[in-house]
Amino acid sequence: MSHPGGTALLGVVMQAPKLLEDCMETFIKAVDSFTNVIGKVLALLIIPMIAVVLYTAVMRYWFKTSVPWGFEMALFIFGIYCIGGGAFAHLHKSHVNVDVLTSHLPPTGRALMEIFGQLVILSVLAVTIYLGSLWAYKSTVILERSIHGTEWNPQIWWFKWFVPFSAVLFALQCSAELLKQVVFLRQKKRG
Repeated sequence: MSHPGGTALLGVVMQAPKLLEDCMETFIKAVDSFTNVIGKVLALLIIPMIAVVLYTAVMRYWFKTSVPWGFEMALFIFGIYCIGGGAFAHLHKSHVNVDVLTSHLPPTGRALMEIFGQLVILSVLAVTIYLGSLWAYKSTVILERSIHGTEWNPQIWWFKWFVPFSAVLFALQCSAELLKQVVFLRQKKRG
């Protein structure tokens, strides 16, 4: 004699693969959307960077005066722009990709190579997150200042936190890219 709740439990268990796939697809969509928004916001940083460089150049060449904060401000903005944009570039397949081997593989082989590649990237990002966090933490504790020797001499500890933060964003996007391949393989297996 079967337990009345057993049928319901069996139904949940049978739905688990579909539920898991739905959760993966929800995660993928959420991460892709988040990465897109972050990437578009970071792209706007080019505007203040151009303004800083232009202002610095005009002050130097037309008014013969230096802007003590110009160089480092442009450096901060460009640094955030570059390291923060890694996840966005990864989402849109904008990084260099050598496909000499993968172009000759069937779709399943390409998916497996993609999974392997994402795992390699995730392992590098895990180290970056760990070491970047230690580096930023030590900088925060001493309220580290710039080593460029300008009159402005800004604190830079806050800037160093962008390294692990950007690595986390990149790792989330790598995870989404990995799961896209897992979903593809699961759907291919089902036929």
